[in-house]
Formats: sequence, C-alpha cells, structure tokens
Amino acid sequence: MRRLFSIYHFLVALMIVMLISPAFAGAEWDQRDTGTLTIHKLALEPGVEPDERGDGSELNPPPLGEPVAGVTYKLKQTHTFDGEHWTELEDGPEFEMTTGEYGTATKTLPLGRYEVTEIAGPDHVRMNNETFKVDIPKTSKDGASLNYDVHVYPKNEIIRGGAELIKYADETNDTLDGVKIQVFHANGDPVIDEHGNEIVLITENGEVRVDGLRYGNYYFQEIETIDGYLLNQEKIHFSITGDNEVVQVKLQNYSVPEVDKEVDRDQVNRGEVVEFTITVDLPKDIAKYQKFDVIDQLHEHLIYVDGSANEPTGFTFSYNDTTKTLTWTGDPEKLSPGEVAFTFKAKVSEDAIANEPILNEAEINYDNGYETRTDQSPPTTVTPTAGSLTVIKKDGSNDKRLAGAEFLVLDANGNEVARGTSGEDGFVDFNGGTDELDYGKYTIIETKAPEGYRAIT
Repeated sequence: MRRLFSIYHFLVALMIVMLISPAFAGAEWDQRDTGTLTIHKLALEPGVEPDERGDGSELNPPPLGEPVAGVTYKLKQTHTFDGEHWTELEDGPEFEMTTGEYGTATKTLPLGRYEVTEIAGPDHVRMNNETFKVDIPKTSKDGASLNYDVHVYPKNEIIRGGAELIKYADETNDTLDGVKIQVFHANGDPVIDEHGNEIVLITENGEVRVDGLRYGNYYFQEIETIDGYLLNQEKIHFSITGDNEVVQVKLQNYSVPEVDKEVDRDQVNRGEVVEFTITVDLPKDIAKYQKFDVIDQLHEHLIYVDGSANEPTGFTFSYNDTTKTLTWTGDPEKLSPGEVAFTFKAKVSEDAIANEPILNEAEINYDNGYETRTDQSPPTTVTPTAGSLTVIKKDGSNDKRLAGAEFLVLDANGNEVARGTSGEDGFVDFNGGTDELDYGKYTIIETKAPEGYRAIT
C-alpha cells in the first residue's frame, strides 16, 4: 500500500506542475531571477533575402549580413515570470541597449516578456520600426530546455543610391561627350566597384551615372578632357542620403583660349615700320584663372618701336630689350571674357635679308587652376622686299650695244642711289648698287652719252 500511495502522490504533483506552468511543460527549469538578451544587429544589401534561422540560441556560423554599430533599442517589459507564472504588467519598466563596434549589445534583464523597438541608428541603414517580442527564458523548439541567454538577429537594409553628372560646354546647353570622370569618396579615396576597380566613367550624350553608392559623401572629378577644352578638375560634391535616390549635378568645361596675330603689311622695305595686332579670346571663366600672360619675342630683324604697345584693361605691359620680348601680364581678377587686342609697332632692320620672310608668332601662357599651358598663334610673315635694276645701252636704230654711257639712279626723294657706266656688252655696271633696291619709284638719268651719240634727257 505504501508503494501505491507514493506513486499516486507523484502523479498528482506532476499534474499540478503541468497546470501551473504549461509553457514550460517538459523543460528543465533553472531557478533564476534574471537572464540575458544579446542583440546582433545586421545590415543587408537591398534585395538580399534574410537568413530566417534563429531559435534564441547563438548561431554559428552567424547569419549573412554586415554588423551595425550604434543602433539603440528600447525594451519595454510587458510580463514578469517567477518560474511558474507569467504576470502581465500594466506599465512595466523600460530599458535601452545600443550595439557596439561589432554590432552586438548584451544586457542582463529580469525574467519576463519584452517588446523590443529600434529607436535610433546610424544614417547608412534604413531604420526598422517594427516591434518584436522576446521571452526570457525562451523554450527550445523541442520543449526540452529553457534558454536564459537569448540571442536575436534583427536586420536592416543598407541605404544605397546613385548620382548623375551632366557635362556642359562654355556655360551653354551644349553637352560634351568623351570626357573621363572619376568617382571619389569625400576623403579623396577612389570609389571601388564590385570587381575591385576604380570607377571611371566617360560622358555619353553629356552624361555619366553611377549607381549602388552607399549612404555618404562623394564627389565627381574630371581626369581627362577632350580636344579644344581645358581640364576642369573642380570637385563636384554630392551626398547619398535617401534610399534609391539619384542625385543630379553639373560640371562645366571651357574652351581653350585662342590667340591670333596679324600684321598690317606683309611686304615692306627694310627700315620701314609695321604694326602687329595680337588677338586673344579670353574664356568665360577667366576670373578663376591663376595666370594669363601674352608674350611676343621678336625676330632678330624686327626692332620694337618704343612706346608703341597698348595696354588693355587688366594687363600690364613690359619690354625686355635683351631678349627682345614683349609681355602683357594679366591680372585675372580684373579681366573680362571676350576678345582683347594687343598692338605694337616694329621696324624691319636695314640688314634684313632681302626677300626672305621674317616669321614671328605670339603666345599665351596661362593657368586655369588645374592645367598650365602655353599656346602659340599661327606665325605672321613680313617680307623685306627688294628688286634689282639692269640697264642695257643700245643704239635705237639697230640695237647695237654701246659702251661708255654713264648713268645716275635717284630714289623718289632725289637721293643718289647708284652710278654706273656701260661696257662693251652694253650692260651698265652699277657696282652692285642696283642689285637690291627697295620697292618704290626711281629715276634713271644718262649723264654722259657714248661717243657719237646724244644723251637721253
């Protein structure tokens, strides 16, 4: 009878336990007042399906995702648990947890049920405002044990967006194709794509676009331009702050400044003065330039006429007699876009070689803040022209060539140029005095006729 009584009382006691604590029927119950909650905060790329594993235990290997530090959770206790009973709380205590460097946060908590809500986090992930519930302790899936150290793995989505740059020319609506643009992080590091390559784009229809950029600050920068336009390495900053947003920015390119040079007369006599005009088309962004100079180094057979150079607004003129160099030094802050003319006069030297062109060009030396260049004008040509005079003395009736005739050559001002006497072949020898005559009007006077003839008057 004693044995039967003992078995009976054991069965009754077991039924009471099951009635009192049905949630933990069959589980091994550890008499504890507290447990721990560990939050493992993970961020996933947009479109990646989350790993749904999780029974409250620590997962190994951990689920797919990037640990996220700095996420704060509010925990609201809704029930207490004393090992036997769950009791609902009307206004339970609140706790906070913030994930650390490795995306985890652990807190010791009284046993009970909690509502967990994300209330703050870093800007690069979308907040997850959905509240989830956690029981401490948590029953294992097979109901055989209680887990007092619960692990949860909430997930957020990483914010990514894109940016588009439009490349314009000379502050017009014209766009430029073929310009190379690179994408950088705000700290100057190149942005790397999924293949490990730096992101370098080439404008097409004037545009480049980059997608899949994480939340953060970036800039576009031109690294190679096209013919006819100067490099513009201005950093065009932009920020990705919203999910799937596309930021649009603009960048200007400016044409290469042009320089041309002309002369008022391209054929002159030695000793004559000519006037040169250098024309420069200042770009629309001239005020941003660091330097803009116009330079003309004269040919050895050109002599600068002192005081003849002009001085356009914003430029200061100087002349170096040793190097025969004219320089107009510009102050970009005082310059305006548009065409500017630089004029000066030069004398063709008396010893210039006759009929041999004198070539001379101007150059511009400038720095737009990103590129330093020197460009030259097409050369201008001044030719010191000269002719020659040959006189043959003949008998007008029979073309017999006559010797002994003497001649005098005068220029347009009546100055003597040469004297000569005809030989047996009739040619007048001026001793080279008429081999190189400047262009102009001359007078030939026969001062003595051959014997038996009368001089021409």
